[in-house]
Amino acid sequence: MKISGVTVSDPKYIDGLKLSWVNITTVQISAGSARDTNDVTNIVLGGTQNVVITASGINGLDTGSESGSTWYSVWVVSGASGTGGLLSAHATAPTLPAGYNVAKRRIGWVYNHSDDNIQDFQMTGDGRERAVWWNETGADYIKVLDDGNATSWTVIDCSARVPTTAGEMVFWFYSAAGSTTVRVRPIDFLPLNTTNHGWASVHNGQSQNNNCTIPVPGNKEVRYKCDADTASAYMVVTGWRETL
Repeated sequence: MKISGVTVSDPKYIDGLKLSWVNITTVQISAGSARDTNDVTNIVLGGTQNVVITASGINGLDTGSESGSTWYSVWVVSGASGTGGLLSAHATAPTLPAGYNVAKRRIGWVYNHSDDNIQDFQMTGDGRERAVWWNETGADYIKVLDDGNATSWTVIDCSARVPTTAGEMVFWFYSAAGSTTVRVRPIDFLPLNTTNHGWASVHNGQSQNNNCTIPVPGNKEVRYKCDADTASAYMVVTGWRETL
């Protein structure tokens, strides 16, 4: 196949079409090209395109009205009327507008948090490998554990900070008080082991912190455990990675 005059053999090819945050209602798609989801045709976006969550149809929301605390998949779509962008609450099957119903390709996600504002982010990567970094303060929108002191393995749900298609999650973990050991481990693998290994992060006292990247191929969750309830543990999700 050829995209913009370049022969391409990868049916999942994508180049450009990078997302950027504009404001609380708008994201921008950069110029680029991709093979469509069904590997039938090529999609080319010749210039940047803003997509507005409060608008309807092409370059807006595919159907319904804006909802808070919701992940929206971001698509580039094309047809007889040209090429544009689309937001959808559906992960795999957006409602395609008339004139743009020939081809589609998901190019990322945005999260609309509880006050109906699109969460600020930075995306890196121009090919299939993409990373998203939350550009928000931990206290506002990316904290997932606040003053934790559980003494048995306890689940931390990160699904409001990491979308379903993410393969890796990046988090920052901090032990603020209590001279005790605190451990964090992925939920999909590694044994519940408190004496040898089986964790992604471990703190052996207070005022310790670290950044950690772990795979999250299934549930977007981790477990944590404190050796004593005098601990005061905090966790924020700083970003995630996926393969488009």
